[in-house]
Order: sequence, then structure tokens, then C-alpha cells
Amino acid sequence: MTELERIFGSIRRHGWKIAAATLVGFVLSYLAVQSIKDRYTATTLLIMDQRVSRLLGTEGGNAAGSSPDSEVEILKSWNIAENVVERLDLHTAPDFAERPGLVSRLGAQVGDAWQDVRAKLGWPRAETPDVQADEATGPQGTSTGAAVRMLQQRITVRRRGLTDVIAIEATADNPDRAAQLANAYADAYIEEHVTAKVRSIERAEETLSRRLAELSEALKKSETQLTMRQLYQDTLARMKTVSQQRTVVTADARVAAEARPPDRPSFPPREILTLLGGFLAFLMSTVLAYGRDHYSRIIRTEADIEAISGVRNIGVLPAGQSRRRLHDEIVNNPFSAFSEAIRRTFLGLELMTTSGERKKTVLLTSTASGDGKTTVSIALSRAAAGSGLRTVIIDCDLLRPKLHERLGIDKGPGLADLMAAEGKQDLDALLKPDPRSNCTVVTAGEGSRVTSARLFQSPEFAAFLSELERRFDFVVLDAPPVGPMAGILLLMRSVDTVLFVARGGATKAHDARLALREVFRAHPANVLTMLNQSERWVGYGYSYK
Repeated sequence: MTELERIFGSIRRHGWKIAAATLVGFVLSYLAVQSIKDRYTATTLLIMDQRVSRLLGTEGGNAAGSSPDSEVEILKSWNIAENVVERLDLHTAPDFAERPGLVSRLGAQVGDAWQDVRAKLGWPRAETPDVQADEATGPQGTSTGAAVRMLQQRITVRRRGLTDVIAIEATADNPDRAAQLANAYADAYIEEHVTAKVRSIERAEETLSRRLAELSEALKKSETQLTMRQLYQDTLARMKTVSQQRTVVTADARVAAEARPPDRPSFPPREILTLLGGFLAFLMSTVLAYGRDHYSRIIRTEADIEAISGVRNIGVLPAGQSRRRLHDEIVNNPFSAFSEAIRRTFLGLELMTTSGERKKTVLLTSTASGDGKTTVSIALSRAAAGSGLRTVIIDCDLLRPKLHERLGIDKGPGLADLMAAEGKQDLDALLKPDPRSNCTVVTAGEGSRVTSARLFQSPEFAAFLSELERRFDFVVLDAPPVGPMAGILLLMRSVDTVLFVARGGATKAHDARLALREVFRAHPANVLTMLNQSERWVGYGYSYK
């Protein structure tokens, strides 16, 4: 079974739970998204005009146009944001009010509570110092500084690719506010740019004025008045040119497109977030279902064993039985809950294994000793015999045989004696009657030196099993647990059906998964499971009087 098949198996088994979780995820996502406040984004476009040159021949002048990347950094500066705050009085706007953090609010509440305690005790009220903004700390320590910080968080400035276009994006709670911020930001930038140029012209004028004064003094004292006069005239001409540029100063950028109030919010994307929430709910519920199926530490329910095996579970036996000899329960108390569960299991086995020709041989195995495999084998054989089928049960555990002890019969001769007699063992000598039912029994025998691997692949065993199938309608093999011995794997190849028994509340999921992996390798077809001692068996306690 591939990992993908296991995932789809978990989705199939927990389909209604996953569907319900996904629906709840959609509803919660929708409600959460609806509670998010709309945010609108407006964009103003600036274009750099490279034909506008800076002052020619003056200090700070640069004949090259402004770099868009440099202007982007200028637009992100504190001065531009502060200019917008002052222009729009944002430091007094409610949507730009800096809210105190959680720690500050808790501190204020604790302080108020302490003042109330002092008042109740008759103590003088503690004076709270009047904290005023320290102008020396700069704008970041004032309410204007808080507004500037909040404005910078709402403004995004970026260059459009490799073009000379700069986009100013402003985000606000309403569309008009967003457009107002974007346009104000562009206006403040252009105003700052023009102001900077005017200041440069003023500095150039001051420099040229001092130069003219120096040349005038030198002209009075100079003997070469012609040359000095020409230098004076050139400087005076430059002074006039600079003075004329004051009236025609323009920025190196202009507004290409003013921001308009957007008609749709930019955030949140409600449809996408709702679909994403539903998908995450589906994904998380699928992961939880898969983890529950394949990484549960202990098998407790029918769904647990089905999730691990990937095949149908045909029987569930109730827990809480106080009787030690449960294998006799179907004889002593045929109408008990345990007896009904055994007959139901037998019926399920018949329905699952009968298609055309009857499947006669059924092998029972488990993860470890103590899972109740032998008890189930005896009870199942007696249920089959009680239904009128000629039934035989074989103890195939040569190392730890238990069948003869449970039934109170002699250990030998038995299965292991087939090899000891070298094929001459009389079959009828191996068959023993069950003292409590019409079932026939084959014990493990006395041949303890015979290995299970040698026995189960021998011609003698093949002939013996074939003869049993000819004589009986139903053959039950009580096999040892799945473990390091190779004999159990060889034995599985000789039967029609393998019934894996797990004990509820005791069998570890990891161990069962590893054991079933070996079972599927040896017998890839017609493997079923059964849960013994289930604490959550629905029908427990119900019986006929």
C-alpha cells in the first residue's frame, strides 16, 4: 500500500469529519474576513524630467538629471513625511492617534488600582508627574513624530521597473483619505524639491555677490583695468542669469497622474482569504485524520485497525469479560454478548471469503502472544461446528503450543509427528475430538526438534493439509504470532484466508503495522482483521435471556 493510498484511505474513512471541519473552516474564515476593516490604496505617479538641469556653473550644480532611485530614497525621508503631517494636521487626526501598547495599558490600569487602594486606606494620593514632550529630543518624541511614523507605515514608494516613473501608494481606512495622502505626499515632495533649488540659487547669489564686491575693489586698485573689468562684467552677467532663474525654478519631477479615490478596497481579498481558510481547514483535518490512523500509539477501535491495515475488520469482541475461559463461553453461554460477537465474526468471515468456491482454510495470527488469538480460534471453530460445518482446528505453534491445554486433551501425537514418522503417520491418529463440541482437533505434537520452516514446506504437510480440506468444510489454523520465524510466512502461503487478531487497548499500532506488512508480503490477497477486547464495542452488554 503506497503512502498516497493511505492518505486517500484516511479521507474515505473520516470523510464526514473532514467535510464538517472544512465547512466550519469556510464559515469561520468568512466571519473573520468580514470583521476585518477595509483598507483602500490610492496611487500618485511622478515622472522624472531629465531635461530640467540644475544650476549651471554654481556650487552644488549638476548638469545631469536626477536619478529616480535617489529620488525614491528622498521620498521616503522623514522631512517629506513631516511636511505632509503638518500640511494635513495629521497629528490631530483620530486615525493617526498613536494608541498605547498592551504593556502601557496594563501599567495604567495597575496604577489606577493602586491609587484607589491608597484612597481607601486614607493615604495621600500619589502625585503623577506631568510628562511633557521634550522638544530637544526631536520630532520623534512628540505627537507629530508619532503621526510621522504612522504615515510612513501607510506610504509605499517604489520605482516602476527601469522607467523614470515613481509610484506613491497611500493606504487608509477610506478612499478619499487614501487619495488625499498620496497627492499630498507628491505635493510635499515637489515643494521640497523646489525649495531646495531656491536655496541653492540663494547660495549662488550670495557667492556671486561676494565675488562682485571683491572684483569691484580689485578693479579700483588694478592697473590692468581692462582685464579686470571684463572679469567683472562676466561675473555680473552670471549674477543676472542666476537671479532670473529664481522666477522659473521647477522641480526635476512632475505629477503624471494624480491619485483618485479607489472604488474597491485593496485589502482584505475576501474571496481568496475565505477559500484559503477552507483549504487550510481541509488540509489540517486530513493531516489529523491521517495521523490518527497511522500514528496512534495503541489500537482501541475498529477504525484504528482498519486504518492501519487498509482492509475490512470483520469482527469486534467486547472487553470486560470476567471469565477466564472465554473459549468455552460459546458452549456454556451461547446467548451472551461474546458468543453473539463470535457468531457475527464467523458470518462475516463466510461472507468475505466465499465467492464461487468456498474458502476452507483460515489462519489466525497476531502481533504478539496474549492478543487472544488462540481463544478466538477455539471459539470460532466451535461456532462453525455449531452451524453444522465439519470443522477442524490445528495448533501450528510448535514452540509454544497452547491448544491442548485449553481443551484439556493430550499433546500428542500431533502436527510435528508428521515429520518424525517420515510420512507414515496415520492421519486418523492425529485427529482428536473436542470434549465440548463437534469440532475436531490436531495438537502441535511431541516432535519439538522439528523446525516450523522445515515442516510447513515439506510434502508431508502439503499432503496432510490437502487431506483435511477434502474431509472437512472448515479448517482453522492457530498459527504463532508474526515474528522473526520464517515458518509463519511459509504457512500463510498454504491457506485461503489470513485473519489478523489485534487486542484493543494493548496492541501497539506501530507493531501491528510492521506485522501486517509481513502478512501482506506473504499473503497479498484475502487478508482480514479482527479486534479483540474492544473497550468501545457498541453492542457490549446486550444478550438474550
